[in-house]
Amino acid sequence: MDERSGRDSERWLPISIGLFWISLYTYFPTLPAYVRERGGDLAAVGLVVGSYGLSQAVLRIPLGLLADLRGVRKPIALAGFVISVLGAVGLALATTPTGLLAFRTLTGVAASTWVATSVMLASHFPPQKAVRASSLALFLTAGAQVVATSAGGVLAEHLGWRAPFVAAAVVGAVGLAFLWQAPEAPKRRHRTPPTVRDLAAQARSPVLLSVSMAAALFQYVATATTGGFVPVYAAELGASPAQLGWVTTAVLIPYTLTALAAGRVSERWGERRSLLVGAALLTLSTLATPWCALL
Repeated sequence: MDERSGRDSERWLPISIGLFWISLYTYFPTLPAYVRERGGDLAAVGLVVGSYGLSQAVLRIPLGLLADLRGVRKPIALAGFVISVLGAVGLALATTPTGLLAFRTLTGVAASTWVATSVMLASHFPPQKAVRASSLALFLTAGAQVVATSAGGVLAEHLGWRAPFVAAAVVGAVGLAFLWQAPEAPKRRHRTPPTVRDLAAQARSPVLLSVSMAAALFQYVATATTGGFVPVYAAELGASPAQLGWVTTAVLIPYTLTALAAGRVSERWGERRSLLVGAALLTLSTLATPWCALL
């Protein structure tokens, strides 16, 4: 492979990353209302939404260890695309809340493979540019989510509830083709993977525990609101499928912009103060949501 074709093949990876998240988020804003439309109650909505994160919580660390032990990431990333396509097709065909729960869990399995894809991306950067690699990964993820959520609502409004799932499956298949052209992560100097004892020792770190607990709580609030019951609440207030997409997009746009500025903000304000300001804004916006009916 000559130098130009090698550079071209490396461009497929960022494209495939964007398509990966589009395939997972095209139906994200309409899924809670879709569960209700399929006869699910609010408990079913919570189960379907939560299953996506639960499967990731169970699988991400084992998949990361497997990738380190085997020294391969691309097969795991390719499997993620295949599972994402299967999950989207299953959600489109499911007629009961139980079926939706099963296939939403499957899409969480697909999202778990992101650990391998992110390492593939970072491996194409030198170690001293790790922050740049992380910023690129975050930008690709957030940008794709903005595009997907805005498009998904429009598709559902004009083509029906199943349209976002079909579109997600098509995008996932295209992303799979792009990733197939991307090179495997470059081999780096061999490093012994951490053992279970090492991981257990790190997990007992007070700082790690406190930061992880804060992150878990933030994630819980974001998932329960934007990813779960805010779309249901908006639908009860009369929002159309397209408006459900715009509601989610309205959350993701400032998230994307803030993520790009987070490094500079934390340098100026300090990490602790930045986190406290973010937590305060999250709390206030969550408390204000039920009062939207009065506006």
